[in-house]
Amino acid sequence: MAIGVFLIHKFKKKGELMELKVDKVFYRELGKFLHETRSKRDYSLRFLSELTGLSRSTLDKYELGTARITDKNFKIICKALNVSSNLKVEIKAGFIND
Repeated sequence: MAIGVFLIHKFKKKGELMELKVDKVFYRELGKFLHETRSKRDYSLRFLSELTGLSRSTLDKYELGTARITDKNFKIICKALNVSSNLKVEIKAGFIND
C-alpha cells in the first residue's frame, strides 16, 4: 500500500548537510489516507477516539494534515483501523528549468 508522494529538501549550511522537515504535502496525504480508511470502515472520529485513546481533536488534526503524527500514534491508529503501519512511501523531487 502506498501513501502518495512527498519531498525532502536538503541544503548545505555552514558546511553541514541539513535536512529540512518533511513537506506539508506528506502530512496532508497521510491524513487523507487515514480519513479515507476511517470512512470506509464507517467509523466516526468519536468511535476512533474511543478505540485509540486519542482525542477527537488530535485525530482531526492528523486527518487534516495540520499536526505531525508520532510513530507511536500512527501505529495505534493503524491497529484500530486494521491496516498495516508498514506503508510504502515514494519520494520524488524535481527541478524546474528556467
